[in-house]
Amino acid sequence: MTFFDSYVNNADNDTGIAITSRKNPLVQKLREILSDKKARDEEGVTLIEGAKLCEEAVLAGLTIKLAVFTPNACEKYHALFTKAGGMCKIVLVNPEVAEAISDVKTPQGVFFLTDSLDKSKKSDTIYSNAAGKLVILLDGVQDPGNVGSIMRSAECFGASGFIASANSADINSPKVLRAAMGSAFRLPVLQQDMTKALPLLNEAGFTTVASLLDKSAMTLEELRAYSAEHHSKIALVIGSEGAGISPEAAALCQKKVYIPISGANSLNAAAAAAVLLYQLTIHN
Repeated sequence: MTFFDSYVNNADNDTGIAITSRKNPLVQKLREILSDKKARDEEGVTLIEGAKLCEEAVLAGLTIKLAVFTPNACEKYHALFTKAGGMCKIVLVNPEVAEAISDVKTPQGVFFLTDSLDKSKKSDTIYSNAAGKLVILLDGVQDPGNVGSIMRSAECFGASGFIASANSADINSPKVLRAAMGSAFRLPVLQQDMTKALPLLNEAGFTTVASLLDKSAMTLEELRAYSAEHHSKIALVIGSEGAGISPEAAALCQKKVYIPISGANSLNAAAAAAVLLYQLTIHN
């Protein structure tokens, strides 16, 4: 049994009085979950912060294991507080404790604990979704803001799945979730090595495409025409700004595409993803 399963199942700790000590075991564990990937992995949970993101989690149907509110947040976000009360155990904390848990300068005093977003059922959805025509993969994209922004673009342009390599930013990190603006809850997401993901996508009938700084690669127009002509399901791989796609991942891709640029060495990963997604969907 995990720490949080034990806490939630222990009725004696629910007094209705706000926790005031930063040294409280629950407070320390929540802070650890928010700041430490290892702790999230060990517990199999993620911590969502902020009223808007917590509301998005509820709308997306996530299972809320535990909710944390300050007394002021209970009043200010009363509708969300009421919803949470019908779904899970609620813990009250004072503003100082909320600041200790939070990783933002001005916390709203609302936190939801949910199961990790990275589950095996996401893998099944991504690899076996017959209707899905576009999957986005990130290889070594370590900036959490970029990872979250690409998630958001992927959902906006109709992608059916999102896979980040193990050496990309943690998809459960608070910075990724904030940048994704709720897309991480609605879009099937998975964290998996490219050497495993790409062969599985190939087997599922996707044409795997590496975005590379290689002028011999297909142009955007050629990729769009190829996709339309062959009615292809596309799995598009985006690399980091510095190193790009790893040689191992590139070797597993069936096609490659090049975005022409001038005046800079490379595009930001999030910008490159948006350009490619637009070309493959709206502009098709």
